[in-house]
Amino acid sequence: MRKEYSLIFILFIFLCVLGISDICSARAPLEVGYPPLPTGETVTQTTPLPEYIKYVFNFGVLMGFLATFISLIMGGFLYITSAGRPEKLKEAKAQIFAAISGMVFLITIYLIIITINPGLRVLGLPDLGDVPGIYLKVGGEWIYQNWNVPDFQDSQIFNTPPTAIKYICPTVPGVGAIGRDLIIRFYGNAKYRGSLIDTEEIACGHQTGTHGRSCEFSYKQPGIYLYKNTNCQGKSSSVVLSSNRDLEEFENQVGSLKIVNNNSDNIYYGAILHKWRDYQDDCLIILPVLPNNCLSNVSLPVSSITIYRYLPNPDGNNVTFYRKPFYNNEGGTFAVGKSDIVNIYSKWLKYLRFNDVPKEEKECIAWDIFGGNPEENYCTLWEAPNLAGKNTSSIKIDDDFLVILIASQELEWGCQVFPTLEDVNQEGPKQLKWEYVNRDTRSPDYLYILSGRRL
Repeated sequence: MRKEYSLIFILFIFLCVLGISDICSARAPLEVGYPPLPTGETVTQTTPLPEYIKYVFNFGVLMGFLATFISLIMGGFLYITSAGRPEKLKEAKAQIFAAISGMVFLITIYLIIITINPGLRVLGLPDLGDVPGIYLKVGGEWIYQNWNVPDFQDSQIFNTPPTAIKYICPTVPGVGAIGRDLIIRFYGNAKYRGSLIDTEEIACGHQTGTHGRSCEFSYKQPGIYLYKNTNCQGKSSSVVLSSNRDLEEFENQVGSLKIVNNNSDNIYYGAILHKWRDYQDDCLIILPVLPNNCLSNVSLPVSSITIYRYLPNPDGNNVTFYRKPFYNNEGGTFAVGKSDIVNIYSKWLKYLRFNDVPKEEKECIAWDIFGGNPEENYCTLWEAPNLAGKNTSSIKIDDDFLVILIASQELEWGCQVFPTLEDVNQEGPKQLKWEYVNRDTRSPDYLYILSGRRL
């Protein structure tokens, strides 16, 4: 009995992994035909890898059930023809029991596997959409091709030369497709030889036609890219990986911006666009996740840019605001903790008030002239100063945070990012009154704090 049971198990495993060694060359011409399953599934030269694996699994399941059924029939026949022969009857019963046990075992294994991956069930594969990757259009069908193409005219790989290339990326609900742009280099001859005919960049969900005889695929380097056109079209700047106080060629000509992140290594970039050089005047804050990775229309004239790397789990503990310069806490402090900064923290400064302020520096906001204590000047409620205007004199930044102060009292807003690039220790301004955002008639009234490190 154990022998038959083991043979059924070995047969099932063998059939499930049958052909795995040919997966990497699944585009080669088929040397033998694959029999169609009762469900109608079969394997052709252009069958995608997920469908191929599903076919092998279902074929193994069907063959396993067929083997146990034949074993059960043979055991029953042996039982019927063994009357009067105790040894044969015993052997027939053992074979019938082994066949039934094997069938139960197959059912159990099948139920476990389709619970882990419902897409492998024999009754049908649900429509999961396109698998992320690169596709070639061969004839009227899109086939998965996530590697370089040495020759578009190789008849052993393609029935007809591919005419188009499509790029599919993973999608995030509410955000859209997320992935690095695909760079395609087309060559005049096979095996990437001859002249370089064309180089094209296509974003997630887009496609382009084929040129020449061969092509190589690569992906755009993570970082920030600037475009003079809207919708991230046309020629881009070289990758921007650090803050730039003068955009030169792109000064006042930035039409759109693309963020290319390295999702596999959890490297995410963000940017702050500034209207004037040296990171001054009005600004536009751009978070690391954009729909289709592109800010399609930059309405602000841009002359400088701050680049930062987003850190979902920063090393720092908090950002502390002081009423007195040089981080002197005698006049009162206000701290924003790490747990309060989830992606971005934004508040009007007039709604934030200092703690531990000496009473003589507080403002009385309620009086009782009839029952109050004359020594207290009849004041019943004292209020600490808020953080707006010139009340904040210094800011202590604990490691991986960016503080952005905005002065919005005029039509032309002021904006400044801390720590500045001149701040060698990256610890924040010790004397805020000398900073750009606090000059002349301007004074900060709005606050942003980002979880990230300035580059």
